[in-house]
Amino acid sequence: MSILTPGSRCTICPLVDFLPFECPECSLIYCGNHIHSHGCIDSILSASTSSHRPGRLERGKRICDVKECERESIESISGIGGKESIAKEIRCQWCNGAYCVEHRSQVSHSCTSPLDHNVRHDAFLDRRSKARELISKQFPEHSTRTIPKPPPPKDTVNTKSKIPSKSKIPSNQLPSTSTAKGESSNPVDQAVAASTTTPQTTKKSKTEKLWDIHCKKVRMTSEPLVKGAKPNGERSFFEWMIDLDQNKVKRWKENGRWDGKVERGWVAHDMPVGRILDLLIERGKVKRPAVGETDQSLNLLSLYPVPDGERSITKLELSKPAHVQIPEGSLVVLTRGEWSD
Repeated sequence: MSILTPGSRCTICPLVDFLPFECPECSLIYCGNHIHSHGCIDSILSASTSSHRPGRLERGKRICDVKECERESIESISGIGGKESIAKEIRCQWCNGAYCVEHRSQVSHSCTSPLDHNVRHDAFLDRRSKARELISKQFPEHSTRTIPKPPPPKDTVNTKSKIPSKSKIPSNQLPSTSTAKGESSNPVDQAVAASTTTPQTTKKSKTEKLWDIHCKKVRMTSEPLVKGAKPNGERSFFEWMIDLDQNKVKRWKENGRWDGKVERGWVAHDMPVGRILDLLIERGKVKRPAVGETDQSLNLLSLYPVPDGERSITKLELSKPAHVQIPEGSLVVLTRGEWSD
């Protein structure tokens, strides 16, 4: 009988037993405590002794299969009246053992079969292991990669200032009556005006919320530009792309959409922009200009769509660190030649 099946209410007490017992004599439902003491068992024992009928107890009691347990099994109690079907139903349906009332569940008698409520979890673990094997086979470079958990969200609470009533302000806490020109001379009005100047948390607009989500995605999926770098200390997260002819940059300036796939990376907080330029040239295998070709020089542009503002394109200075010039989540583009807006 499954432990998850709905139970029945005992005939004597209001207990709803999830593994109820049906008396073979009166055919009523009882809990584990009242199956022995409701009167039918004594009448069956006396009847079986007087008429010498071959009852279950005359053939010997069936003790619980759990070691060191001397209680009579449920099968032995329920089989007194000769109803063998009841005895078969009371046995454990997974290991087919006969147990007493206290050891009838799978957990209490250490069932050798898998637990009924763990079957779905075991199937989930099997599917997950197969998925990991498939990923390590098809994508070996991502077999040991662990996706970091996103940072906990910060709740913004709008604190509403409460204007105190004039009657609740103690007289010893009222401000001085000396006021400047244009101010009220009433001390209560001054206290009310001071309480209303409490700063409130500004509510973010929809554009700012979308930009925060974008920055979180960039932080979660970025990889170091320097191979083998460890995430120690503060870092600058951004997207990067190579557009030598500056056509994609011009289209982004017009409609705010970038044509093509971008990469996401991070560098140390104080890394110079010149070092980032060398890393992007190495990643994109871009040919460096010859000596004297000033019109073919390589530069870095920062594309930053200001939330609730205009799109900005800034040429990065190679001597300054990354956190000074590159906003978090912005797009860094490697271009050839000077940028002309």
